[in-house]
Amino acid sequence: MSRPPNPELIENIQVVVSDLVKQKGIDGITLRMISRRLNITATTIYYYYKDKDDLISKIKERGYTELDNCIADNIKPKDSSKNQLKGVVLTFVKWCAENENLASMMFEKLQTNEAPKQKVKNEVYFKTYNRVLEILKKGKDREEFKIDDCELEASISFSLLYGIVTLYFNKRFIDKYNKDIEYLAKKAVDVLFNHYGINK
Repeated sequence: MSRPPNPELIENIQVVVSDLVKQKGIDGITLRMISRRLNITATTIYYYYKDKDDLISKIKERGYTELDNCIADNIKPKDSSKNQLKGVVLTFVKWCAENENLASMMFEKLQTNEAPKQKVKNEVYFKTYNRVLEILKKGKDREEFKIDDCELEASISFSLLYGIVTLYFNKRFIDKYNKDIEYLAKKAVDVLFNHYGINK
């Protein structure tokens, strides 16, 4: 008879992994290291995950799902494309700041969208990107945004957000900005609005 899943242990494993990845990077951790930190056997981890890659992948999937759900809860479907875009930016940065270890882990090695067999799995990773893409397409169609290539602009928007969050985590802004992630998020909105020809 197999053991029932232990949600508390799964949560503890994921918290410890997020913490270790922040300290050592994904390549620097092992299942043995994780099991020692939790005072369990490595075999116990294998009950829940096939291997380290499966563990890391599931934690990232969970993170991207939580992030996108948070964004979905903070934008109104009937709102203007401008306000939806603003909601995405502010929520994305705020969620990352509140979940630093998990966000750092999610962004350390991003998934590619090249392998056909990965397509379904990658939908989790690209859900928020696709949400932004749809907002930009609607904004373009409604003539709210002055843009040509929506896919390129969605990628640029994400590179700006990843950059801000990563620099903030690594304290690479000058001191007065390292202390105010909300201000940085608002400046990101200003930059994007200006780039897309949006009146504030």
